[in-house]
Amino acid sequence: MSRTGYLRASPLFFLEDEEEVPGLARGVNRSHESLGHGRHCDCKDCTLRFLGTGGARDELWLRQHQSQAQVAYDFRVLSARLAMLKDGIYVPKEFDPTLFTHSSGQCTPQELFPEMQCTFRVFPGFTPFRFNLRQERPVGPRTPITMQLIYTDGACSNNGRAGPRAGVGFASCFPGRETTKGVVSFPLERQGPDGRPRQPTSNRAELRAVIGALEWRNWYREGWEALVIATDSAYVAHGAATWISTWVEMEWRKADGSEVANKDLWKRLLFLFRQYAIHGCEIMIWRIPPELNTLADEAATRALDGDTLIQWVTHRDPMLKVDTVFDF
Repeated sequence: MSRTGYLRASPLFFLEDEEEVPGLARGVNRSHESLGHGRHCDCKDCTLRFLGTGGARDELWLRQHQSQAQVAYDFRVLSARLAMLKDGIYVPKEFDPTLFTHSSGQCTPQELFPEMQCTFRVFPGFTPFRFNLRQERPVGPRTPITMQLIYTDGACSNNGRAGPRAGVGFASCFPGRETTKGVVSFPLERQGPDGRPRQPTSNRAELRAVIGALEWRNWYREGWEALVIATDSAYVAHGAATWISTWVEMEWRKADGSEVANKDLWKRLLFLFRQYAIHGCEIMIWRIPPELNTLADEAATRALDGDTLIQWVTHRDPMLKVDTVFDF
């Protein structure tokens, strides 16, 4: 077994790195790139292939993480997959707070997701703080619904003008917690995940914040059934929940024929959505007013003063070396 803990997929599980791409005949995969397709191709077949590479299921982790009630665990994996699967890709739905509160009025994120200190059966002694919602499931296996909320935001000075600088911020708990690095910020890179140079913009910073939050930890390892991304960006909320499946179908072109902006980040986000879905953690998007997103906004604004990052960096939680034996 490799040090990363990632194993080849077992026949027990499916939708792994050798899955058959819908609409692509067998035997085409090997010669597809020779026909002008490849990593940077925007056709739907190449997009689906990109989403399916490098995502081998962490089988050993799943065996350790499964509860004694196997039905409950299988229910979590199946429900996340079914909730997010749309037209061959995994996309989030908009979070509806009215489903989780008896109040007819507007519910704030802090009211619904209070900060709590959590414990995890698979991480003895690890007690981080999280914005957490727990309630009894009305149907299905009699286990509590466990959902975590993360605030995300981006900031950009001189947006659309000369000399732009952008920052990224997200928060999984309040700052100042000894056992948790819960507020994270960093400058937006001048390159995308594909290695190509990219001009900083406000929309890129907002989108990068969601990617950064999902990459900070493999949150599904903590046992969350759902991860709610709270953002004040209409661009992120509508793009992730509504537009993105159409963009894939239209080969990353809009209705007027123009290219979709920030497609490198959207492709990376789709990859992460799929990773979470096949590990039993549904991603949902909650668009909130800016005044309720101050934690992430302040973090993103602070990042504007940081050293400019040129190359793309995957930021990971330093606590990972403490709470798990896996080096991932």
